[in-house]
Amino acid sequence: MLLVPTSKLFSVAQKENITIEWTNFSSPEMQGIYVVDPAVGSPIIGLSKTLEANERKLRCVLAHELGHHFRTAGKWITAACQMDKLLIAKIDREADDWALDTLLPSKGFVTRLKGGMCVSGLADSFFVTEEFVIKKLKQLERRGFKHLINTDKGSFIFYQL
Repeated sequence: MLLVPTSKLFSVAQKENITIEWTNFSSPEMQGIYVVDPAVGSPIIGLSKTLEANERKLRCVLAHELGHHFRTAGKWITAACQMDKLLIAKIDREADDWALDTLLPSKGFVTRLKGGMCVSGLADSFFVTEEFVIKKLKQLERRGFKHLINTDKGSFIFYQL
């Protein structure tokens, strides 16, 4: 069951007056970017054209970039020193948290997890990448959920407080 259709993510961007730009980034690792420049006006989310052929990855990247809009807009950063890299990691985690909560709501996710669904099954159920599911497991751990799950990516032990 796809809880949040991909079209809904684009609708959220449109409602927030965010321009979506498809581009070829110079780095293959770069999949998306959120930019707010008062001189330009509305915020822009740049998405890699490679995502057009991978809807699961597109959903994860677009939700992450929307997370920057809702959770971190206004936090200007550069990567000039180690402290900046720590700040970038914190800001990216805030954006990830929004994306994870939006695409993988905890209640439905934990219900499936307790039902014995594996990482690939969870990824299929929510139409996201397995990497995104692993991030959700780590997020739940940070939030105090515990439940045992063994995956090919490692073992996670969770319990609900």
